[in-house]
Amino acid sequence: MFAMIWTLRVLLLPSLTLPLARAATCPGNIQLGGHGAVSMIPTGWGDPTAATLGVSGTGELTANIGSRAYFAEKCNAGVYSNEDYLALNLLGKTMRYTTDLSGAGCGCNAAMYLTSLKQNTNPSDCHDYYCDANNVCGQSCAEIDIQEANQVAWHSTLHSASDRFGVGGGYGGGDSWNGARDWNAAQYGPHASCIDTTGPFEVAVSFPISGPGGTLTAMQIELTQQGRSCPLTLSLGSYKGMTELSQALQKGMTPIISYWSSDKMLWMDGKGTDQQGPCAADKASACGHSVKFYNFSVADIGAPLPPIDLPPPKSSQKPTEKPSKKPDSTPTEKPGTGPPTLPTPAPAPVPLPVPMPFPLPIAPGVDINGKTEIFDAVGALCGTGSSAKAVGHTFLGYVSETVDRIHKSEHQELISCTAIMLGLASAWDGPLFYRTIFTIVVVILVACMADFEVKAIDFTSDLVSRGVVLAQASTVAAAAVQTGFDGSQVIFGILIGLLGAWGSSSWMEELEDAMHGISFFIYCQGATLGCLVFTIWRPLFLKTLAPLVGGFLVASGLGVVLSRRVMAVTGRSSLILPPPSMDWATGA
Repeated sequence: MFAMIWTLRVLLLPSLTLPLARAATCPGNIQLGGHGAVSMIPTGWGDPTAATLGVSGTGELTANIGSRAYFAEKCNAGVYSNEDYLALNLLGKTMRYTTDLSGAGCGCNAAMYLTSLKQNTNPSDCHDYYCDANNVCGQSCAEIDIQEANQVAWHSTLHSASDRFGVGGGYGGGDSWNGARDWNAAQYGPHASCIDTTGPFEVAVSFPISGPGGTLTAMQIELTQQGRSCPLTLSLGSYKGMTELSQALQKGMTPIISYWSSDKMLWMDGKGTDQQGPCAADKASACGHSVKFYNFSVADIGAPLPPIDLPPPKSSQKPTEKPSKKPDSTPTEKPGTGPPTLPTPAPAPVPLPVPMPFPLPIAPGVDINGKTEIFDAVGALCGTGSSAKAVGHTFLGYVSETVDRIHKSEHQELISCTAIMLGLASAWDGPLFYRTIFTIVVVILVACMADFEVKAIDFTSDLVSRGVVLAQASTVAAAAVQTGFDGSQVIFGILIGLLGAWGSSSWMEELEDAMHGISFFIYCQGATLGCLVFTIWRPLFLKTLAPLVGGFLVASGLGVVLSRRVMAVTGRSSLILPPPSMDWATGA
């Protein structure tokens, strides 16, 4: 079979039209005031479809949609190395820059942030040593989001390496919960009184320290705009990961800019339950082609500003208008030479930090009560609110992450042997096998919820005490499932049916306009069908599917094990078996 596939590939190769590879080039250098020259390194070298970063002769960075770029000490075109990235120690310093978000509306995200790229020695799944707190490319590290913003929303967030939520503030966000509300639409947004986002504005981020070791006490954000006298301020200081972030900053963190879009950006710019957020819906296709960053500088907190150029004149783009297909990345007039007049950042009142839920593992509760957040999110799963979508995406994300770990695991023979044993058990007694697997999954979920509660209310930090709580919760969950197994299948079936109906929501919404009530009907039918499958029809399904699933697991596991044994004995691969280097999941 594999020989036939490779033969077809060779025969069809001349007829394939492949995209031409784009030569790897370095975008250029900019001047970081108070530091010196900085090179820019883009993602996507070797990918002809990758978005690009523009660097003008005056040091203006134009981030095109889908692009990401790193500040670096030097750029070696076509070669990524963590040693090339810039490592800035910003403890006790203020970093300033100007940004122009014209055309970036609901569903757009123009980001300026710091991560520990210099210290990451693993190339990661993105092959450019990228890491962040959300493990986007398979590597986690500390992350400081100075700016995640568009014309109507702004978020600043602190993340330790293992904290995907982080603690942050700003304005916007919420989908059946409330995001940050430190400012409002009258202060920040198109034609707002303090920051008019139809034109450029200045950002200053300070990292004050205390004590002999120089421990970070807060991240202070200040947004200002020429001609306006009401700067917007934000201070984030109440965070358990401050020590880790202090160490990361002391070692030096790499500034990163990116610009991306999504139809699911309501975590950043949604209206929330209080209806005070900016966006009722996101539209990625309406995002402008590019955003701009320039006039970067670094100085000690309170020190005079290093010389930087004046920002370009106000953009002519309308707030919600999509730019032309060929955006002009150069200023319409030559900038002046005098330094801008920026107020010295002053410590702002510390607002109550708001958990920032990107990428929405669990939607936070409105009252910011850690003990109830998990119940708010899971409870919403039974309703029609958007929190149910957040939880659904979380479960799907965990499944996807588990499959990815199986793909990358170095213990493929152990995984294959496990698949063989599970397959034999499924074929031997399908109903008992299903009941056992279902009970184990419920026990794991309950144990995770119990552990979440223990951490959220600071019940105990002792491992033995936590173990006792988890053991008790797991035992009670297993006993409850076994005692009322049929009842649990009713609930589980309805849940699966609702999730299946939710999976059809994209075309359901279109039908709803023409046939009012069709969504309700489909959800009801999904719940009914799910209940029937997991109760009355369950024995028939298990008798039919269990042997098939068992045979599939046994065959796929044996294929991998035999292939590796044949290679070990003969030194050659078998034509009828998967390649020895293939992981179990791919072979299956």
